[in-house]
Amino acid sequence: MCSSFFIKNDQIYYNFFVILVYEVFGTFEGGVTAWQQNIQFRMRLLIMNVM
Repeated sequence: MCSSFFIKNDQIYYNFFVILVYEVFGTFEGGVTAWQQNIQFRMRLLIMNVM
């Protein structure tokens, strides 16, 4: 029980760390516009799926 819980926790922390790293390096390399485009693209997909 305990080991599986720790594995799930590590996965959550790993995902959070990856997102953090992507955000930091993305802004450093001028990837802010890329992030905004990605968000706009996801919103478009969301709207298309809803309609």
